[in-house]
Amino acid sequence: MTKNDVHVIPLNDYREHDQSRDCWCCPTVNDDGLVIHHAMDGRERYESGEMLLQ
Repeated sequence: MTKNDVHVIPLNDYREHDQSRDCWCCPTVNDDGLVIHHAMDGRERYESGEMLLQ
């Protein structure tokens, strides 16, 4: 983790996230230091339209 990192962490996920680049969810790190963590429940796939609610 660099001191200028900004972390986006999902709320109410099944598992607690570490506020680091080495989190269990393998977060996406942008060039500007934005660290986007991934939810264990896969909600990003619904938000992006990749999966639809049944």
